[in-house]
Amino acid sequence: MRSTRRPLAAVLLLTLLAAFGCGKSNDHVVAKVGNDEITLGDFNIAYTGITIFSRPPLLTYEDKERFLQTVINKNIMVQEAIARGYDKDPDLIAKREAWEQERMLRALYKEIADKDLEVTLPEVEAHYKKSRAKIRARHILVATPEEALEIRAALSEGGDFAELARARSMDEGTARLGGDLGFVLESNVEGPVKQAAVGLDVDELSPIIQSNKGYHIVQCVFRQEPSMDDFEDQRPVCAAELRNQRRNQRWQGHNVEQIEVRKIVHDDEVITQLNAMLPERGFPDRSWESEVTDEFRAAVVTTYDEGQWTVGDFMAHYSPEKGIGQAFQSNRGDLIRRTTEMEILTANNIRIAREMGLDKNDQVAREIQKKFEQELLTRLYEDITKDLEIDEADAREIFEEQGDELTMDESVTFIYVNVADAALAKRIHAEAASGVELESLARKYNTGPLKEKGGLIGPVTRTGLNAPELATYLFDQGEPGTISPVLATEATGFFVVKLLEKIPPHPMSFEEARPTIEAQLMTVMREEAIDEFLETKRAEIGVQIFPEVLNLLSEGEDEEVGVS
Repeated sequence: MRSTRRPLAAVLLLTLLAAFGCGKSNDHVVAKVGNDEITLGDFNIAYTGITIFSRPPLLTYEDKERFLQTVINKNIMVQEAIARGYDKDPDLIAKREAWEQERMLRALYKEIADKDLEVTLPEVEAHYKKSRAKIRARHILVATPEEALEIRAALSEGGDFAELARARSMDEGTARLGGDLGFVLESNVEGPVKQAAVGLDVDELSPIIQSNKGYHIVQCVFRQEPSMDDFEDQRPVCAAELRNQRRNQRWQGHNVEQIEVRKIVHDDEVITQLNAMLPERGFPDRSWESEVTDEFRAAVVTTYDEGQWTVGDFMAHYSPEKGIGQAFQSNRGDLIRRTTEMEILTANNIRIAREMGLDKNDQVAREIQKKFEQELLTRLYEDITKDLEIDEADAREIFEEQGDELTMDESVTFIYVNVADAALAKRIHAEAASGVELESLARKYNTGPLKEKGGLIGPVTRTGLNAPELATYLFDQGEPGTISPVLATEATGFFVVKLLEKIPPHPMSFEEARPTIEAQLMTVMREEAIDEFLETKRAEIGVQIFPEVLNLLSEGEDEEVGVS
């Protein structure tokens, strides 16, 4: 029978593959791999590239040599990947350019947002009082900014908040409670709503707040300031929160300034016309494109100092070829504006970063090389292991040995429809309640692989669901055969589900355990294949270690490995 013990060399290599890049340093050569030299500087970059809690100790010569072997193994694999021409792949070259831009933007953000950033003790204390107050709030959630403005005007003229929430709010969970959110700092209230509530006095109405669920009007109904007895304990956390707020304000201020500098102007008439065409379901539904004439495709959505964005540019941005899927919501006009601004500002900020020399920054270059090498290694790993096959007899033997220990937790099977727009989710629920099969609605409205499966999922355990709101309904509230209400989730939009079956905990059958067992076996087989590959390559190209140089290393008191 095949053992599930993981080969040590492969385990160490796979653990460290993503941790470091092979940046060169003018230093003593500690090993040679063919004609390539590994210096003490390379060793140090590799070691400090691992998070401090994951670094192996380097107390003895054996510890140092063991770690050096992982550096050598990675070097061998990078050499092989380059020999196979992976580094010439146009897709990988394009990825590298994208990584370079991403790292430059991060460096620019740090330069703008972090430079000379300080917070004073009185500012931290004020933030503590504001952010740790006990606040109870209520809200009304609607689909459009126009509806939100109408409701806010009615409230300003004395309208009853609770009655309007019950009549107009899309948040079914709070609407029946008059919009009550409870104590917002102790709940799962969305970030923008929570931030708005924190800044309000009792009975004060917020401006219109936009979130990924729609538009909110928030009102504070109770506020109690925190005790200062806990301030010293909370002070470091509050200071960090305040610094992050300042960073974001600086970055937003920079971008607002650049909108003026680049003379970014939107054509509201074209945006209104495009907005009317866009689907609520989003991509890959492309049927709306048939309405776009050649003339309208050339219509200008946004102009700026060096060019323009047309309807055609917007369509190309969300093309399937680019792999960008956008679930359009009710605020589609805002999406159009944000998309064009984001693209123009991104190109502008990359240019600013280059002008500041941030593309020459050593840290930026090292991070890009690290990601590039990781991609090379991933492709080589897949290439070496692509032809491995699992013997069913091995899987059955492991099942016979472990069968008594293998149990399946409580699980469910269900059909779901998932959309980003609350109003659309309500319409889907109404259709399902009227007798339309949820499976057909799932094929109509879902996107991705589960579209063709009619939204069928399962069996799946509670831990297999990434939306806690969905798990709570399916495992604690739902009854088989029934349609759920619209379920609003924090991160994945709105669901309508039909629970088909609840399966109690039970000993696993071989078929239930097989995917887990085969995954374990495949992991071991892949690692053995990598070990065999490395052993062969070591013999082919030659590896030489210089113990006298390795002995120069001493583990430093801080984060780095030093030369004694």
